[in-house]
Amino acid sequence: MTWLIAQAALGPAWIRHSWRPSERITRGWIGQGISRLCSPLFCAVFGGFKPSPERADRGALWENAVFNELEKRLYLLDEIQFWRSKNGTEVDFVVRRGERMVAIEVKAAELTRPMVSRGTHSFLEAYRPACLGVVNASLRLDTVEDGVTVRFVRPWELDLVLGALD
Repeated sequence: MTWLIAQAALGPAWIRHSWRPSERITRGWIGQGISRLCSPLFCAVFGGFKPSPERADRGALWENAVFNELEKRLYLLDEIQFWRSKNGTEVDFVVRRGERMVAIEVKAAELTRPMVSRGTHSFLEAYRPACLGVVNASLRLDTVEDGVTVRFVRPWELDLVLGALD
């Protein structure tokens, strides 16, 4: 039902959740993770108006919010994609501007220490983005993983990651 409502309202959109997993950066149709519907409508139809920590779809809401912020902040020719390996590990957003690229992972949790998943390490080794941003609820820290700058940022600090595209 989620997919049908989103599809009927929006038509095809080039964001995430392709039906064919592969080890390449790809584009997909609107699917289970991202909705371009406005947040109040999304909340009313798919989960009510409970506080974020109590919601089963908290991660999807955070990804939706980050996607909306990316759309507002990017240039017309920038591309928003995602990456998923054959074994199912993924990077939530891969943003390209010409030859430059940044990767963005969204964590709806309050992180207390920097953590990068094994799947994300695989992406960093294979594609060497200019920056990896980990959007989370609490941690602000810059570090380096596999030779790539990793910025743990709160949602309102997304420009610190996107600046690596310039």
